[in-house]
Amino acid sequence: MRHSRLILLTGIAVLVLVPIAGAGDVGWMPLGPVGGNVFALTFDPTTPTTLYAGTWGGGAFKSTTGGASWEAVNTGLTNLSVWAFALDPTSPTTVYAGTYGGGVFLLRPTRVGLYRNGTWYLDKNGNGVWDDCPAECTPWGGMPGDLPVVGDWDGTGTTKIGIYRDGTWYLDTNGNGVWDGCPAECTTWGGMPGDLPVAGNW
Repeated sequence: MRHSRLILLTGIAVLVLVPIAGAGDVGWMPLGPVGGNVFALTFDPTTPTTLYAGTWGGGAFKSTTGGASWEAVNTGLTNLSVWAFALDPTSPTTVYAGTYGGGVFLLRPTRVGLYRNGTWYLDKNGNGVWDDCPAECTPWGGMPGDLPVVGDWDGTGTTKIGIYRDGTWYLDTNGNGVWDGCPAECTTWGGMPGDLPVAGNW
């Protein structure tokens, strides 16, 4: 019975043990989040103020303030009972959430990049630092007038690169960063003067 009470208490909110001013002891301070019983909690080891809390019925929450404030991160999370987290050790902003009966979900934030004269310069590890070529360079395109496009061309949940040129889309459909030729990586759509490419999950 004592064990069951402890599970229920920690399931209500995240608690932190802090010193109490003027006292020689320490006490617990509730941090939230509001949205369901908390069953999973982890933090980014490279940024310890970034926390993730998994709740029963409320989904996943993220704090970048050490628990002072929280926001729900439930876009695409079709099962809102989160029981476990795992962070990619090489890129801790990539987070896996294990749910009760719904499988594992992936949270991977959008990262920055540039397209210049046929080469893509991409912050592939999400550290916000330029790590030089070849690690963060991918040649793709390069003809005058090429327009860069990005999208999840094969539906696997990861963004891939491409080029739009004169009515033809040249897309890295398998995400290997290598031009595999037509027809595998070519799609004809558009072609009128002044056409601008757009991509999305329509």
